[in-house]
Amino acid sequence: MSSERVLYLAGSGMITAIGGSTEMVWAATGAQVSRYATSGYFTGDRKLIIQALVPDQALPDLPHYLSAYPSLSLREKRMLAMSRVAATQALQAYAGSVPVPVLFAGPESYPGIDSQISKGFSRALFEQLEHLPIAAGKSRSVSIGRPAAIEAIKLAFHYAYDVGHTNVLVGGADSYQFSPLLKLLDGQKRLSAQNLAPHSGSDAFAPGEASGFLWLTSDPAQALQHRGRRIALSEPGFGYETGHWFSEKPYRGEGLDQAFKQAIAGRFAGKTIKNIYSSANGERFWGKELGVAMTRNHQNFSDPKVHHPAEFYGDIGAATGAVLIGLASQTALHLPGDDTHLVYGSADQSYRGAICLQAEPVAA
Repeated sequence: MSSERVLYLAGSGMITAIGGSTEMVWAATGAQVSRYATSGYFTGDRKLIIQALVPDQALPDLPHYLSAYPSLSLREKRMLAMSRVAATQALQAYAGSVPVPVLFAGPESYPGIDSQISKGFSRALFEQLEHLPIAAGKSRSVSIGRPAAIEAIKLAFHYAYDVGHTNVLVGGADSYQFSPLLKLLDGQKRLSAQNLAPHSGSDAFAPGEASGFLWLTSDPAQALQHRGRRIALSEPGFGYETGHWFSEKPYRGEGLDQAFKQAIAGRFAGKTIKNIYSSANGERFWGKELGVAMTRNHQNFSDPKVHHPAEFYGDIGAATGAVLIGLASQTALHLPGDDTHLVYGSADQSYRGAICLQAEPVAA
């Protein structure tokens, strides 16, 4: 892994249950605002599932999406509307003449159900982003759930340094308003429901929905700046956990350790990490791998604060990576002293991804 290759954050955007922009969501997590509420979905024993959903009124012309794309699922239509919001925010300051490729992070594929986005969704996505300078023909998608945006950033490094695209838009969206997936997760007894609230000793999570986008650039002059500082991202690291939710093999937590080691190597070797942004959603399952990864990489951490904002906006699936990076970047820019952050995402199945980012001074 080269220590020289770096991408800079030039813009970000997001919409979650607790806010409609990066700044709003960051402030809401800092204030510990939660939007958990009972939804219109039921468990198999007829208890209302607790979810964290984006209010309909926060989505642009939602009735249009519902009627204009009859072949798409409700989940996909909400992902479209949320993506339009977040992508528009992320590229609002872009003034270049060259269209920007989009690397889209999509939902994880689950055994026994058709849970990935359809071909029709991709066409509809670019239609909804046609007001932006998007290079649709050069865009790609990665559908592995929570770590998908980190995988997309790996591809963004290739686009920027090997192909020659100075600017890339990385983003993702997801929604658990999808009955087959909720039924599968309910069968595993993983969903928070009435009389089973997450984060109160139970072992369950609240399904959410969100979209997050990041405008990344290899040109430091285009980097977003705040008080003479900018965000630099390293090349990400990855690992594979054999003992995942759908495996009968022992769960050892080794996949996340692999991802941490790769992400910390190179540019950020020797840096002290004081903040970890985690995809953990409230289930006890995720604690073991984080403990293993932190123990085996203890020399890189100094009493780090572990952020798991899913406790406020729910589990947001494929939107996780981009949203976490956007939030970590806000912390790094606005709270000097804790400059190096590690962000990671773990899928329900084997894939693990991690990436380091740092606020660095801009030369006068």
